Amino acid sequence: PKRSILVGECDLEEVDGRLVVRRRSGGTPLDLIDVLADPLSLGLSQYFRLVPPAAHTPRVTIDRLIVQRESWTFPARELGFADIVDEPRRFLAARRWVREHDLPRYVFARATGEMKPIFADLTSLASIDLIARATRRAGRQGGPDASVTISEMVPDPDQLWLTDSEGRRYTSELRICAVDRAGRQG
Repeated sequence: PKRSILVGECDLEEVDGRLVVRRRSGGTPLDLIDVLADPLSLGLSQYFRLVPPAAHTPRVTIDRLIVQRESWTFPARELGFADIVDEPRRFLAARRWVREHDLPRYVFARATGEMKPIFADLTSLASIDLIARATRRAGRQGGPDASVTISEMVPDPDQLWLTDSEGRRYTSELRICAVDRAGRQG
């Protein structure tokens, strides 16, 4: 909160060929990139990929560090189970699809138009229903180019190491933004 800047209380100025944000109440001007860095990196980090998108992307590791999860991308129109109205038949068709593509049990699914991925247990009726609904919605909103991307959950729920005082397990993720400032002037 101490570092929060309200847009209406600031001016954007050019100083020595660079854009800076200056509070009208005074204080040290801040480089525009420093003001925008956190919100931009938060938004853009979801799109960073070491490997270009493909129908199947293998897991990429450096030693024991996973830098790219294994993932599969399917055209939404090819996930025929999503359109099956009868819930037991839809579940069985989805389970066949999981076996055909050798998908892991625990995954994240992101359909075209969705802001966040869905955590899914592909042995769960409720999870299959969520994926089917997201797939249908993507098909309606994204048209013929709509897709569904499945990525492995690593570690899976049984391997989570972060626990609370009652032993409940939680996910944790470390994200690092590396910046080369050697060429930066100023």
